[in-house]
Order: sequence, then structure tokens, then C-alpha cells
Amino acid sequence: MLTVSEDALQHFGKTIADLTNSSDGSKCLRLVRSEDTGLALSLERPAADDTTFDYRGRTVLALPEEFADLCSDKQLDLDDKGNLTLG
Repeated sequence: MLTVSEDALQHFGKTIADLTNSSDGSKCLRLVRSEDTGLALSLERPAADDTTFDYRGRTVLALPEEFADLCSDKQLDLDDKGNLTLG
């Protein structure tokens, strides 16, 4: 299963707060297919079968079932420059 660092979860929480009305807790960052990079993040509502990751009581990341195997041995983290890494 994908593991997500505390730093990455905090980053997602801040990003969502910057992009949405703080009273709308229904959206999170969701992993989606991208033609350019393969995978991307999109601000969406999680689907019922998504695996979700929470930060401070709020869902901040949704992993669709279709990516579960691809990400099963991966960790999502931030590097020293604050960029997301999946390794």
C-alpha cells in the first residue's frame, strides 16, 4: 500500500486550503492519469472505492483503486526543495 509522509500530508492540507473555501471539506487531491506525466493530482471529491489519507481530521489525498497495485510499494514524500516525490 502507498505510504504518505507526514510532510506530504501537511503539504496537501495547505494546498487544499489555498485552493478551496475552508468550509468545503468535500474535496481532496486525487491521483489521476495525465497524458504528459503519467500521474497527476486533481482537486476532486474522493470516489467510494478510493483509499484515502487524512491530515488533522480532513481527507487530503485519494488513491483510486486502479492505482493501488502501481503504488503498493511506493512512498509519497517531499524532497529538500519541497517538491513531491514518488519513490
